[in-house]
Formats: sequence, structure tokens, C-alpha cells
Amino acid sequence: MVMTVRANRLVDELKIAMSFVEALGNNSEDEAIAGTIASVGRALKINVVAEGPETDLQAGRLLDLGRSAQGYLFRATVPLGA
Repeated sequence: MVMTVRANRLVDELKIAMSFVEALGNNSEDEAIAGTIASVGRALKINVVAEGPETDLQAGRLLDLGRSAQGYLFRATVPLGA
């Protein structure tokens, strides 16, 4: 994984991929990566969103990391324009 952030900060949000979210609570290496992404977001003062938590365990770990999340656990997909 490579991440480049330029000094003029063209990045305003980081996203934790679903593959890392699925591993929360089960895979310490993937959990460490998710935690690192969350830490980078805090350090740069930018929003970090996690994709697709599907269990209460995953949502709980994301809350522990201080991150917001999006996915079916919170709300089903809404059609564009709805």
C-alpha cells in the first residue's frame, strides 16, 4: 500500500477499505493497518471513513479507533436522487 499526501493537501478524506474492516477483531495485521490509517487522518486533521462494517464487532472497533463508518449496518443503499 502506498499513500502520497502532498504538502498542499489535495486529500481531504481517507477511506479504510472494506477488506480491512472485515478483518477487525480477527486479524491483528489488518487491524494495525486500519489503526494506522486512522492515526494518519487524525495527524493530518482530515476525515477518515471506513467502508462497510457489517457486524457490531466491526462497528465497535471503528468507534474505538475514533472513526466514522458507512454501510448496511447503519442504513441500506439509497438510490441517487432519493
